[in-house]
Amino acid sequence: MHTVSKRKVRPSDFVSPETAGRLDLSGWGCALLGFGFLPGLFLWMVARKVGEAFSGEVSLALQVSGWALGGLIYAILAFISWRQRVEYRAFVESGDVEEVEVREASCVEVQTVNSDPILVFDIGLGRLLILHGQWLWEPERYGSAPLEDDPDEETFNGLPGPLAFPSTHFTLIRRPESGEVVAIRPSGEYLPPRRSDAAGEAAPPVSDSQLVEGSLEDLSLVLGIP
Repeated sequence: MHTVSKRKVRPSDFVSPETAGRLDLSGWGCALLGFGFLPGLFLWMVARKVGEAFSGEVSLALQVSGWALGGLIYAILAFISWRQRVEYRAFVESGDVEEVEVREASCVEVQTVNSDPILVFDIGLGRLLILHGQWLWEPERYGSAPLEDDPDEETFNGLPGPLAFPSTHFTLIRRPESGEVVAIRPSGEYLPPRRSDAAGEAAPPVSDSQLVEGSLEDLSLVLGIP
């Protein structure tokens, strides 16, 4: 059984709303090293070798071109990342979300070719809710702070007590246009997922969450398992 509704995003949907969408300086530092400095250094070394067969002016021009190309690559990637940050920040402040409230659903876990987890819920009325991705193991998605101890081995998401997931009752908060999951709020008892008996391995879905027509009996067909 399930219901679907739409509303504006709220600060309570995030564990740390003040940092949601904020620039990750450590990530940008790695991007500068990986996409700017290292390619520039490589191109500079190649240009230096090639330039040895020509005059000093040609060698210098090739070396400068190598650094310039590395800088251009980084600038393009930095601009794309900045635009994505700006768009996500706008969503955090006033975006639309979809709430999917699920009760008394059956749940199976499916093996994927890349080992990313897939959970499939039979939510009634001939519909399935498919959740996919490593984010299923991120404590923040369930309203929890990062774990300081080892994950709980008795639950799928590694969280104990009322935050354990899957559960018999939960609310999924997601972006309707992309399926990106903002948060999951478990509120029922823990529901251990059973292993799917679908033959073969499933190709991973293209988004965090999907609402599709089907049943667990037709899971192979729904997930495209040969």
